[in-house]
Amino acid sequence: MEEGLRGANVGDTKVVTVTYPDDHPNEELRGKETTITMTVKKLAKKIVPELNDDFAKTLDQESVDALRNKYRENLMRWKSSRREDQQRRDLRDQLLEKVTFEVSEAAVADRLQQLLINELENMQSRGMNIRQVNAEEMAEELKPIAERITREQWILDEIADRESLEIGDDDIREYLRERIAESGQDLEKVEAQLRANEQWENYERIVRDEKIYAMLVERATQKVTVDAVEASE
Repeated sequence: MEEGLRGANVGDTKVVTVTYPDDHPNEELRGKETTITMTVKKLAKKIVPELNDDFAKTLDQESVDALRNKYRENLMRWKSSRREDQQRRDLRDQLLEKVTFEVSEAAVADRLQQLLINELENMQSRGMNIRQVNAEEMAEELKPIAERITREQWILDEIADRESLEIGDDDIREYLRERIAESGQDLEKVEAQLRANEQWENYERIVRDEKIYAMLVERATQKVTVDAVEASE
């Protein structure tokens, strides 16, 4: 996106083709392309501060060394998260290859509408004028993704039913506790906010899917280990 705006002035309108990064929050959009029309509202210059202890303290770290260690830990967690994401993508690919079935147009349409809303809200949050977006073209680009997600969710629902997997409030709290520990947020306040925004129940599926992926990875690892042992005998 930055390359497409290079050399633009205030008031200029640019049409650019954007490839979503591999670490995009929506896994299904990673690596996909879309066309975006943007109008430059203002120009600003980035000023990079000097890397010293005073700067580190503005980020709640005592020194530059502490700041470096903090970011090193964050980088390790990020790399671990990337590996887990890749494992999940590989698992989903394998499941979709092994299980073939048709999904209802209504289910795909519902998923497509939600994807479209999410993407427009994401663009708007970045200061982009969504009135200039061709919603029909975007919907056409997102439709294969909607179909895939619908199929994936159907498979995960089937696995959950067969495994009698149930998620309770304590499971959701444990999931959230691990993710807010670094930020120092209060779990009770986070839960209250999620419930007030009617988002608490959404985490039931998120936590359930996490448990399913962990279970599948564990079983796949066990199978590889058994196969390796048998091959060595």
